[in-house]
Amino acid sequence: MHVWRAAARQPVGTAPFRMPFTPRLALPPGLQVPRRIDSSGRSGPTTAQARGPHWHRVGKNSYRPTAEDAPAEQRIFDAVGQLPGGGAITGWASLRVHGAAYFDGRSVGRDGTRVSRPVLLVAGRRSGHRSADGVLFSYEPLPEDEVVLVHGLRVTTPLRALFDELRARPDPRAALVAVEMAMAARVVRLEQMKAYAEEHRQWRRSLAAIAVLERARFGARSPKEVELRDLCERSTDLPALGINMQLFDLRENFLLEADLFGAERGLVIEYDGAEHGASGRRARDAERAELCARHGLGHTTIVGPDLARPALVVDRVQAAWARAVALPPEQRLWTTEWPPGWVPWW
Repeated sequence: MHVWRAAARQPVGTAPFRMPFTPRLALPPGLQVPRRIDSSGRSGPTTAQARGPHWHRVGKNSYRPTAEDAPAEQRIFDAVGQLPGGGAITGWASLRVHGAAYFDGRSVGRDGTRVSRPVLLVAGRRSGHRSADGVLFSYEPLPEDEVVLVHGLRVTTPLRALFDELRARPDPRAALVAVEMAMAARVVRLEQMKAYAEEHRQWRRSLAAIAVLERARFGARSPKEVELRDLCERSTDLPALGINMQLFDLRENFLLEADLFGAERGLVIEYDGAEHGASGRRARDAERAELCARHGLGHTTIVGPDLARPALVVDRVQAAWARAVALPPEQRLWTTEWPPGWVPWW
């Protein structure tokens, strides 16, 4: 329930429409830690069993039960079969094991399809180089206090995992998404992450990670929101945008929550996913655009496919910014100040 002080009216707007956002997610059941051959067959398959159809080889002397419908996260566990002694899983795979939902080990390829990224393994300081399908080895230092045991796996701490993930991401925008989704999952805090990166600024590609961390902010509710905000702030003349801002009229009525908000000109920028074409969504967009117009707010909506055409998004947002009117505070019909006692009801 929303709470208003006695003089306040009922809200005139509606609760924001959001695609489901679950930044934390438990690992699915049924994941198998690889086992070594055991002549007794108690702790692992015998040599004969390992050669049969019921066991799948995932590394040197490393097997797990065969499963046709193994969860996607199984490949993280399979990587244990390639892990050298004293090593650990890091990067996106470690963050996923720590419960960060938006680290699925996939990225968008040049043709727009989703491609699998390798599991990053820290081998520590050792001679020789390894290679194996589906994994990538790092030979940087690995202090023991940066390794924890989670679900039976040796994984790096979230700070080390995100640092490695950022340095492995060539695209700064994808790296920014990684930072803000890790923050949303509450596995890292921004100031701690910045301090860790500064302590390791002599490491390979650390300066790129530090630059991304300087742009990171808390409050995004989807990876696409982060992409849209970064595109708007880096490719247009807009100043820093507010994230998921609640707007009210001057009678303390709730109007709407803006995905992104340019306060200087009162511009509401909203992101809608691929289902934007549905009639119900079109009606909602029209309602919110009319609500904004009545209160002197600018409004524009970016839909999912638009992000594949950055120039179109930039043109649309810049045009909306140019149309918006920069009114002095005393002439505005809206405010971002919460009424006393108000709490969101959604």
